[in-house]
Amino acid sequence: MSEPWNHLRASREAVGWTQGDVARGIVAQSHYSLIEQGVLVPSDKVAAQLAMRLRIQVDRWGEQWVPYRRAFQARQRCWRSFAKDGFIAPEHLCALRDATLLVDFECYAQYLDVSTASPEVACQRLANARRQLCSIRAMHVPQRMRQWGDIRLRIVLAMVESQLQKRLDRHQAATAWALRANRMMHEVPAFWH
Repeated sequence: MSEPWNHLRASREAVGWTQGDVARGIVAQSHYSLIEQGVLVPSDKVAAQLAMRLRIQVDRWGEQWVPYRRAFQARQRCWRSFAKDGFIAPEHLCALRDATLLVDFECYAQYLDVSTASPEVACQRLANARRQLCSIRAMHVPQRMRQWGDIRLRIVLAMVESQLQKRLDRHQAATAWALRANRMMHEVPAFWH
């Protein structure tokens, strides 16, 4: 139970409160639910308010959120630049080199490399990334979506597939993968936008 969101849930359950009771006046209950699942990382202010409400030691508990906040922000920067421009800045990609973010790093790196990698290498990397995406424990993904992996990374890999199919002169398949990626964009949770 080392993750701060587990401590949050245990503290809430210990006093017998609902998520709405804890969230009232601080954040929306749906937002709180995502914090308690480990999907969203609260700001310092929200973390302090939740800690005070549940009588959790603020300093120590607030510090536990730091690595998760850093990872969330790195994921968010890459996703936003990919979704907005179709480009990921090298410094944003470098921020994903943390051990907990390697699948994210691999997906975005493939997106940047697909036009220069040999098709055989690109196909192998794509297959490996898809296997990893489905097998990782993606705590930052809402519970209802975890069985499929991170939707953002599925979109990135669909765009990799589209570019790869285009390079192989399979234009109909390339178009189908691009359309699939565009349809999945509607499934991305609002907090990533």
